[in-house]
This record gives sequence, C-alpha cells and structure tokens, in this order.
Amino acid sequence: MIESASARFDFLAAAGRPVRLGIVGGTFDPIHQGHLMVGEAAREQLGLDAVLFMPAGTSVFKRQAVHAAAGDRLEMVRRAVASNPRFDACPIEVERRGPSYAVDSLSDLSAFFGSACRLFFVVGADAAARVGQWRDPERLASLATFVVAHRAGRAESAQAAAEHLTARGFRVQVLDCEAPAVSSTQVRERAACGGSLRYLVPDAVAGLIAERGLYGFRARPLDVAATREAADDGGLGRLLSERGIEDAFDPAFEDAVIEALRVRVSPRRLEHILGVRDAAVSLARAYGVDATLARLAGLLHDWDKSYGDAAIRARALALDPPIDARVVHGMPALLHGPTAAIALQAVARFVPAEALQAVARHTAGAVDMSDLDMVVYVADAIEPSRRYPGVDRLRALIGEVSLEHLFLETFRHILTNLLERGRTVHPLSLDVWNRYAAERRFPEHPRALK
Repeated sequence: MIESASARFDFLAAAGRPVRLGIVGGTFDPIHQGHLMVGEAAREQLGLDAVLFMPAGTSVFKRQAVHAAAGDRLEMVRRAVASNPRFDACPIEVERRGPSYAVDSLSDLSAFFGSACRLFFVVGADAAARVGQWRDPERLASLATFVVAHRAGRAESAQAAAEHLTARGFRVQVLDCEAPAVSSTQVRERAACGGSLRYLVPDAVAGLIAERGLYGFRARPLDVAATREAADDGGLGRLLSERGIEDAFDPAFEDAVIEALRVRVSPRRLEHILGVRDAAVSLARAYGVDATLARLAGLLHDWDKSYGDAAIRARALALDPPIDARVVHGMPALLHGPTAAIALQAVARFVPAEALQAVARHTAGAVDMSDLDMVVYVADAIEPSRRYPGVDRLRALIGEVSLEHLFLETFRHILTNLLERGRTVHPLSLDVWNRYAAERRFPEHPRALK
C-alpha cells in the first residue's frame, strides 16, 4: 500500500466523511493549460473535493514517445497546480518502478483513501476508446467513475467513447468542457525552436522548461540590437570571435571574460566577481562539486550587473526570458542573473547549461537547487570582500555542515535581512522558503544570525 498520495490531500483519508476525488492521469509531457482547464471543469461540474494530477512513470502506450524524465514531468505538474488550492500532484506512478497501469494506481488510491472515497478518473476521448487494451478492464470499471473529456471541436468523440465504456460496464460521465486546442506536442515543438510558451503552459512550467533545457529548449536568437549589446559592448562575443576559443574551460576563455568584464563593470564589481570565482572553487572542492564549472559560473554570474533599472528592464524585455512580471517592473535589480544566462547562451553556446543555470539562479534561488547552484549562491554571499554581520559565521560553517545546510543558512540570513529592512522579496525566494519549510529541511536555528 502507498504511504502518501498527495502532499495536500492525504488528510482526506482520515476525514471520516464521504470524499469525491478526481484523478487526471497522463504523461504530462508537458502539462499544459488544457489539462488544467479539464481538471477545473471536472472539479466544478462533479462537485469534487480535490483533483490529483497523476503523471505516468513509464507509460505503457507511449514508451518510445516520452521526451522528459519522470522527475521533470512530476515537477512541472507540481508547479502547474501550486496556485489552485483544490489541485495537487500525485507522485505514485513516478515513484513506482516499472510500467504505469491505471488499475494498479486506482486500486492503490482506493485502498489509501478508504471506502468513503469515490474516485472519478478523468480521461480523454481517445484514451477512453482504447480502454479494452488496458490491464484488467473489468476491475478497472469497479474502481472509479470514468469522466470523459474531449478536444476542441470533437464533442461527438466524447459521446461515442462514453457509449463504448458504458457497454463494457463502466460508470461514465461526459464532461461539458471544450479544452483549448493546445497539445503537449505543440508545446514541445515551440520549446525546441525557442518560441514563447506563454498562455500554452503556466509561467512556472515555462520557466522550468527553460531552466532545464527540456524538449531541446534553446533561447531564440537575439535580435540584432540585443545581440550587439550582449556581444559587442566591449564584450565576450567579439573576443571569442577574435581568439577563436571553442572550449569554455580553456584558460584563454577566462582571460577573454575578464577582459570583457573590465569594460562592462566597475573595478569594485570586478573585485567581487573574482572573489566569487575563487570562493566558488573553494566551496566546490570542499563539497565534491565540479570545481571547473564552479569557477566558470562564478566568473560569469554578474555579467549583467552594471545595468541600471531602466536598462535592465529593457534588456529583460528584449531577451524575453521567462521572468515574473512583478520582478521586471518592481524588482529590476534582481533581473541580472536570468538576463545574463540568456545573453551568454546566445553568444557563447558552448558554455555548459549547468553553469548558466547557476548564473540565472544566484539572485533568488530556486526550489530545486543543484549542488552547483548552491555553491554559486553561497559564494556570492560570502566571498572575501563581503562585510556584513553574520558573514563570518556563515564562512565558519564550510565543511562543518552539509552543502544544503550551508545554502539554507545563507538563504535564511539573506531573507531575514531583506524583511528586517522592509525590502521586497523575489517571488521565487518565497517559493524556496515555503518549499523547504514545508519539508522541514531548514536546520534548527534558535536565533537569527548576528
């Protein structure tokens, strides 16, 4: 029996009252607005207490066609449903080894939530028409009411599928909802060519696709003006072209970056950047992280730091990274990480994606920080030129605590400082705090750092 079905709704198993629970299954490769609209229509029309979106671990019918790893698809679902209090992700198929069978999942959910829970399994008309190919359809029919949804302009397909299921002994309801004409295939194709995913998927999902380079995502080439600003402002692109550097780990590449930085930033900022580079290398060696990647990311992290508020806003809009509008217009000083990652990807495509992700995340953090991300985030906060109350204590933790512990102590200190000063907080930073706090991963901390 499963130990958990949903971080938000496990309590319904002990509620002691009748529960109506919707299950929306699929590969979610990726989840898109159509899936969410169908889930909300089911919740509203069927009076559901909650709706669980259950990504398949290994799909029986799409083994050769799944493009993103199960863990990535689950994280996209989590981000997609986060803002709806009646929705949650259900990880049981991702956590179960082997192929995903609906009969196994519904059986597990039925046992977990108990006899007072009535399950409503939402399926598309195409899937419903193939139910005869599913494992143990007779048992499947006894576990849930099947709710049939249809694509735009194909209402008759849902009715035909419903009649097919009814003839096989299923309890069936047809959903009165026409989902938008958007498909996961369309989203993947747009991602692969760097097209905008806005309004096709939730912004948080688009951000994850961009961050992790899912579906072959590459930033769309910059327009001429933006490219000139990114590459030719005493910049990296021209130096790369002149020197013919092909390897981001060639020492000559670092020389080229430093030459470009001398033009782009002040001497004091350059001192900070070189301090972050060196601190990142030390941290990487202390925690078994790739020191060469850490050195590279530390060197590039403040590539866009010299822009003023108006200029960085304009740059963000020109580069069009998936950034929350509240940050673009209300917290422009925090844009320099994401804009640098996008611009550098355009002019130096051989720079590893892991390094660019660390550059993008060093200003606000993320809910799924990699070890390299944490190294650069901490290095930025504790490099030798930093002088603020508490920095020496953070430095003293190096090697005494885990890398995640060190990151969380550093993150907590920065967040506490922002709140004490009455400053605005990046929405992603709030997400980081809430995720780690909910998982009780923040270390014991009896008093604020002094």
